[in-house]
Amino acid sequence: MNHTTVDSALLRRSATLMLAGQMLYGVITLFHTGGEANNHPAIFAAYAASRTWTAVHVAQFACMAIMLAGLLALFSALPGQAPLAGRLGGASTTAALALYGGVLAVDGVALKQAVCVGRGIRS
Repeated sequence: MNHTTVDSALLRRSATLMLAGQMLYGVITLFHTGGEANNHPAIFAAYAASRTWTAVHVAQFACMAIMLAGLLALFSALPGQAPLAGRLGGASTTAALALYGGVLAVDGVALKQAVCVGRGIRS
């Protein structure tokens, strides 16, 4: 392949992954327990009562992984000076997924457990 041409198949795959991940994320987030976030007793009661809380957060992580896979495919599809940008982009994408995983682990698992223990509820 010439270094000045774009790999159109990889570019389509990138766009498909990013769009699919974003659309799935939107659908999954509809199942996220909600309420008045600053009314802590009420929102924590909603978290404790939620049967889907952890599953929603695991699914959100999977959607983010799909979106970021699309971003990695985009780095690979670009020509020219892309090797350095691709490596930096790949490292940044990996770091972003790891950090998002940490956020969801705290929000999707630890927070639910803390709320349930605080309320004397078995989760």
